[in-house]
Amino acid sequence: MSKLHYNLKANPDIVIAGVKEGSVKFYNDHHFSKLREKYCTPNDLLKAENFSFRDLTAGGGKGGEAMCRTKCKKYFVKEMKDCDHESLLEITSTFVEHLLSQDSFVARFVMHFRTPGSGGAPGKNYVVMNSWVPVCKEDDMALLLDLKGTADDKTLCKDGKKIEGVHKRFYKLHMFLGQCFWSQARKEYYKGKRNALAQEFHLTPEQMQYCITTIKRDACLFGDLNLMDYSLIVTVMKVPESDFSPSAFPSLEPFAENQPFLARYGGNVYAYYFGIIDFLQPWNLGKKIAHCIKCTFAPTPISTINPKAYAKQFIRHFEKRMTAKGAPVAPAVVVSSAGGVERRTVTSFKSVNTPSRTLVSEFRLSVAQCRLSVCHVQRVA
Repeated sequence: MSKLHYNLKANPDIVIAGVKEGSVKFYNDHHFSKLREKYCTPNDLLKAENFSFRDLTAGGGKGGEAMCRTKCKKYFVKEMKDCDHESLLEITSTFVEHLLSQDSFVARFVMHFRTPGSGGAPGKNYVVMNSWVPVCKEDDMALLLDLKGTADDKTLCKDGKKIEGVHKRFYKLHMFLGQCFWSQARKEYYKGKRNALAQEFHLTPEQMQYCITTIKRDACLFGDLNLMDYSLIVTVMKVPESDFSPSAFPSLEPFAENQPFLARYGGNVYAYYFGIIDFLQPWNLGKKIAHCIKCTFAPTPISTINPKAYAKQFIRHFEKRMTAKGAPVAPAVVVSSAGGVERRTVTSFKSVNTPSRTLVSEFRLSVAQCRLSVCHVQRVA
């Protein structure tokens, strides 16, 4: 890797619990401050009431790095391995410009910092990012998926139940003798993997077009930056149409004002949340060697392929799995006359053939129409 150029300095305006004031240094904060402003992230996000380094848990991250969710549930703080840290330093300017200039599903990194060393041990690097999983109870999630469009796809949660990861490993020889030697947990995990790879998302035509276009733009960026092995994290929630209300699903504001994507299908209203994570893996010598090995032994399609091919495979998968079978969700407005006075009533959020908008916008529009109609009738009277 070429020599990295970056800005590293303290920022007295940012509060981080558990460290001496001024001892934390921030990487390229002249860039990340723009994202904090765009996504309304306060400088005291990591104050004691919302974060503690003691909450970091080893193994929470993709490569086993320590990781935790802030107490407000809207952000993750993750320790960075050297490879990811160097990748972020290299792409910071391009990454920030991408998020500032267009719609994107890429995780919003709002801080990149280094803590001071202690007892002779070197300091550690961390990144702070938004959570693409909405703030909700696990019981409210129909599905939580980690998707690459490969045999590595997996179900993390189904119908409010976490799915334990039970992996095949060369030192677990009994797992290669057939499913009759698998534990129940392994069978559930394997079933979740198969289902995740085949899972479809029934959006409206407008939503499907938007999502595919956004995925293409993000994946092409990573291809150009020589990055691969990223995932689309997907949360699916649903309620019967008869139980649907404006407050049925949490939003992802301020990170994505147009999420969740709401669509009707099969008698239910579905809410889909999409975000791309784990995108800092470069195509290096280690990955090239792993590619040769996996081409021989691993189930297909594999994730360890060069970035351009990975981007095409990623895009192609979601072009197949995102359908236009969903119908828009909007309030039904009933017009009636009583005593010669026209009345408009928002009775429920049912099927109407109107262009898809966000739920709140549709609700406000209908209420405004009601008010205008009443005012008009009063003036005529």
